[in-house]
Amino acid sequence: MLTGKKPYPIWLAAHPDQKYKGKGWKSWGHFLGTGTIQAQKKIFCSFSYCRNHLRSLKVLKSGHDFQKYRKGTFAGLPKALKKTHLILMKDIKN
Repeated sequence: MLTGKKPYPIWLAAHPDQKYKGKGWKSWGHFLGTGTIQAQKKIFCSFSYCRNHLRSLKVLKSGHDFQKYRKGTFAGLPKALKKTHLILMKDIKN
């Protein structure tokens, strides 16, 4: 046993993602209550959609402006992305 550490509960599965697969397991974020979405499961809008949206704002003129918009610090515009609005880039041909 490690000094100063609580003992690992015997009832807690070492690999809960495998132990509970097909028995209610959704994700680590769901299991731990954080709501975090795995990077490979995030979905982003297509390149064309994002480009058209940003162009429609008619105020962003540089990458620096985009970064300010994304962080919510561009005057007059709301913060660009929220965790609940993530969608995977599929169309990068344009």
